[in-house]
Amino acid sequence: MFTSTLPPQGQGALELLSSAGILQDFYLAGGTALALHLGHRLSEDLDFFSPSPVDTLMLKQRLDELDDFQLLGERWGTLHGIFRGIKVSFLYYRYPLLFPLAKFRGCPVASPEDIAPMKIEAIASRGSRKDFYDLYFIAREIADVRQCLEFYRRKFAS
Repeated sequence: MFTSTLPPQGQGALELLSSAGILQDFYLAGGTALALHLGHRLSEDLDFFSPSPVDTLMLKQRLDELDDFQLLGERWGTLHGIFRGIKVSFLYYRYPLLFPLAKFRGCPVASPEDIAPMKIEAIASRGSRKDFYDLYFIAREIADVRQCLEFYRRKFAS
């Protein structure tokens, strides 16, 4: 893993969340997870996904007990906030993982092949420059566009 893509403050937050057991039902995905795999850019936010619905009330309480947590937004199955100065998101994500998870600092991390369809979906919904950049690097380093579209079809088939 390319540890330099996540600043020390983010690594510390990740280690604390992992060692406290908060990430037990979550895995890291999104741009930071991809940057850890590919080393193609810096990323400072932590996006955690769970295949089970997220109990946001309990999660907020556990985060507050662990360290100062500032709530930015909340809705069913989703919690956004600042933890130890790092933007964190916890999301219910019902779509299956296609490939095994890696580990970083005790935290499960989604594979680039699993992140690819998530990036395609993000491009379709918000079209952020960083999502295009990430998908370009996946296509260059991991899987061509056809393979990425096949991963998309498999992930969202249900």
